[in-house]
Amino acid sequence: MPPKQSPIDSLAEATNAKLGRLEEAVISLAESMKAQAEVIKTQDTQTRATIEQQGQTTQTSIDRLSGEMRTFLEALNRLERGIGRMVNTWESQNRFLQEVVQRQNQSTERLQALADQQMQMLNKALDAMVFSKN
Repeated sequence: MPPKQSPIDSLAEATNAKLGRLEEAVISLAESMKAQAEVIKTQDTQTRATIEQQGQTTQTSIDRLSGEMRTFLEALNRLERGIGRMVNTWESQNRFLQEVVQRQNQSTERLQALADQQMQMLNKALDAMVFSKN
């Protein structure tokens, strides 16, 4: 029959198990954040390519314009719409990035609260050990 485990040892084991789960959660969050960063980086690259392509298309359109004022004004209107789409795209991506940052901050706060709670439990266990020795 194994010797009976003390409450402090039981608490220490439970705390270690919880810390292990917390560590797994932190690692999972870090991996998730890396994945989100890759998605954002990919979107940035695609957006840059789209903007560059739209810029080239606009320049080609302007180069092909005749000297007539009506045709010139129509090309300027197309350019204005393209810029409006780019601004709308940028605003949408900006909102998305703000939401990602907000969610990451919330996750960080939750993890900090869990870490603080575990630290309090460890301090209580340490105090109990010191008190029981005295």
